[in-house]
Amino acid sequence: MERIAVEGCDHLVVLTPTMADQYRSKYDLDETPVTAVPFGVDDERFAPSPSADGADRIIYTGKLGEGQAFEPYLRGFERLDTDCDCDCELVIYGFGERRDELETLVSRLGIEDRVRINGPVPREEIPGLVASSSVSLVPLKTEHTLDYARPTKFLETMAVGTPYVASAVAEIDAVTRDAGAGLAVANDPDAIATALRELLSDPERRRTMGERGVAFIDDNHRWDDLGSDIGDVLLTVAARTRPSLSTRVGTRVRETAATLLSRL
Repeated sequence: MERIAVEGCDHLVVLTPTMADQYRSKYDLDETPVTAVPFGVDDERFAPSPSADGADRIIYTGKLGEGQAFEPYLRGFERLDTDCDCDCELVIYGFGERRDELETLVSRLGIEDRVRINGPVPREEIPGLVASSSVSLVPLKTEHTLDYARPTKFLETMAVGTPYVASAVAEIDAVTRDAGAGLAVANDPDAIATALRELLSDPERRRTMGERGVAFIDDNHRWDDLGSDIGDVLLTVAARTRPSLSTRVGTRVRETAATLLSRL
């Protein structure tokens, strides 16, 4: 079914450049335009905050599921105890089937006094919690075919100006090289500990990364701009069969697309 839809379309819209590359390699798209239009970020709710350079708090917000690589990150955090000149804590806000597993691992590592695992919080509280933290975590298992993804928490972290340590799946690694807003590392406790150490010990670097993250979101993930991109695709396709119609409704299409996307 996917092959029929993809190879029969006039224009393919995907979420990220990595996903575009995957579809080009999987299907015969030599004659089909492919456009990457990612998710946007609410620029009113997730805005830079003066408190973004907060206390030595590391934060994770999101699902406690099978796709997240929690074990190497907890083990990496545990290694900060002996060789990092900081008094930091890890705070986890989320829901999912792995909470008991995480609590057991935290206890086994002996870091109960430095790790707090909380339930989910209201959506409107997330921006302030992330902005008031020093580092945000984006742990993904590389074997779960998430190479294409730009996770929502990843984008929202950049939007509020907090640097991140993230698993180096393909799309996150590419964004990290482009934006310079955090560190993408292997799912290895030593690599994770080193990345955390570097950021926690250098407030100025965190500030610079935070500013770069905000700029990247402004340039690439604002709903109005993404709506215009979708509108342009629709107009391009329409112009092939209804040129006069596409000219008359062009502005309306762009505005409608932007409005619909902003409600997602």
